[in-house]
Amino acid sequence: MLVQNLLNLNNAKLVKVYTSEGGTRVYAWFGTKGYEIYDENLNAIDFISMAGLENPSEAKVRKSIENKEDEIFSEEYFTDDFFYSHDFDTGEDLETQ
Repeated sequence: MLVQNLLNLNNAKLVKVYTSEGGTRVYAWFGTKGYEIYDENLNAIDFISMAGLENPSEAKVRKSIENKEDEIFSEEYFTDDFFYSHDFDTGEDLETQ
């Protein structure tokens, strides 16, 4: 079924994939006034409209996707900070090097 769902991404101008504790999200923009969000099986789960923009550029779509991911990340129950964990486990602060 995944192969069949790959057809959902045909002609996409931009595809971004993010994975977190909340699952995998695939963002696809086809040059229209919005972009689709798919789950890990490439089933459409949401559409984000950018109707306020006449012709959204790729840069604006990328920024919108990053903002959406920031919202999702901030709502995660727990996020592991590699630098903090490493410092806690080893006593070595990687951020000051």
